Amino acid sequence: MKAKSPLLWAMVITLLILFTGCHQSYNINNHSRISDFPTPPHNYNIEMFFPGELPEDNQYIRTHIFEVVAPAGTPYTSLVHQMREKASASNVDAVIIINKGNYSQWFSDKTTLDYVSELVTGQYIPEDYSLVEETKLAGLGIKYKANVDYLTKYRLVDQLHLFDSEKQEYTHIANLYPDFNNIIFEVENTADSNEGVFHYAQYIKKHSLAFLMDDKSSAWKHSLNATTGKLKKRKYTDPTTQNRISVSFNYNDAGKLNALKTRHRQLGRIPEEYLLELEMDSLGRFSEKIVKNAEGAPIFIEWFYYNEEGYLVNSLIYSIEDGKESPFLKIDYLYYQEEDVYTYF
Repeated sequence: MKAKSPLLWAMVITLLILFTGCHQSYNINNHSRISDFPTPPHNYNIEMFFPGELPEDNQYIRTHIFEVVAPAGTPYTSLVHQMREKASASNVDAVIIINKGNYSQWFSDKTTLDYVSELVTGQYIPEDYSLVEETKLAGLGIKYKANVDYLTKYRLVDQLHLFDSEKQEYTHIANLYPDFNNIIFEVENTADSNEGVFHYAQYIKKHSLAFLMDDKSSAWKHSLNATTGKLKKRKYTDPTTQNRISVSFNYNDAGKLNALKTRHRQLGRIPEEYLLELEMDSLGRFSEKIVKNAEGAPIFIEWFYYNEEGYLVNSLIYSIEDGKESPFLKIDYLYYQEEDVYTYF
C-alpha cells in the first residue's frame, strides 16, 4: 500500500482540528415536551386514561405529548404498551389518550394545538386497518400535583434590590421570574421608574452565570475541548436584535472552572469585554464572582450565600471604584412552597 504524503496528512489533521473546533447547537429538541415543569424519576405505576376517561380536573399538570407510529394492523394493546414505555422514560405519572375528537380541548397555545392536530388527525386507530399504511396514537403526559413534593427545590422569584446611599438601605426595584432552569423569562418593575429592568439588563443578566453557562436555548452554540471534553466556548445570538455574546471558559490545573471571558457585541457599538473570576466553596458551589473590565480593573464583586439545605438564598453585589467596595445590588431568592403547585400550575 502506498504511504500517504506528508501534505495529505497535514490536510487531514487540519480538517480534524477544524471540525473539532466547530460550534454546535444544543441537542435539546425534545418534541414530546410541552412544558419545562420538571419530571424527575419516580417509582409510580404509569396510569392510562382512554377516550371517555379523565383524571380529576385541576389535579394535574400537562407536561408532554407522546406519539406512537406503527404499521397498519398493529394491535391496539401494542400501541398502548409503546405509549406506556415512552411515558415511563419521561417520568410522567399518567397518560391521557387523545384522538381527533378531543385533542383541541386540551390546548390553547396555537403552536401546540397545530402540532397535536398533525399527530392525531385522520389516522387514529381506523376501523379498517387496510385503509392506511400506518397507525398513530397520541397521548397527553401529565404529572399529578399531589406528587410534586420536590417543587420546593425550585425558585419562584428573585427579588432585586438597589442600595440607597442616602437612606443607607436597600430598595426593592424588581421581581425576576426564573424558569425551572434558573433562566429569567420575565422582569417586573416594583419601583416607580424603570430602574428594575435597566439594572437587570445592565448588571445582572450580562454577567449571569446561569445565562452565560447553562442556558441551552437555540440561540446558543457551543464547542468542546477536543482533549478534555469540557466546554471551551459558547456563542449567543439574540434572535431579535442580533446582538452577540461569546464566552470562553478557563480552567485551573486541577480542571476546575475558575474564569469566564466574555465579549458583548451590539450593532453600532464598540464591543465590551469582561473577565469573570470565579471562586467555589468546599462543596463546589460558586461563592464569589469578580467582574473585571477589558483593562483588567475590577468593577463588581458578587458573593453568594446558601442556607443549611444548600439552597442559594441571596447574593450581594458591590461596585468597585479605585479599589473601594460599595454596596450596590442585592438579590433575595425565594422558593416555591409545596402548596404553590395548586396556585401557579
